[in-house]
Amino acid sequence: TGPPPTPHFFEVPVTCFNLGVIFCLFQTNLPIFKLKESTVRRRYSDFEWLRSELERESKVVVPPLPGKAFLRQLPFRGDDGIFDDNFIEERKQGLEQFINK
Repeated sequence: TGPPPTPHFFEVPVTCFNLGVIFCLFQTNLPIFKLKESTVRRRYSDFEWLRSELERESKVVVPPLPGKAFLRQLPFRGDDGIFDDNFIEERKQGLEQFINK
């Protein structure tokens, strides 16, 4: 007999970057993926879709997403709006908490 099969994993997150938008590098050895490492960009609306699907298909309580950023998009604000470093960091932490729960 050969060696025991390697258990499949999905590790969240490996690294997150801030280049005007947040994106994270996730690592997996699931056989469906041909590359050992790849990057996928996701918007807040993608997380909303994921949460909606999890609620629809799951019997567990799905954690909330961090709040939307409607007011940050208004032009008369005195900051960088959705590109403000503090906002990006808070959003990143909130999305990481959502994914890791």
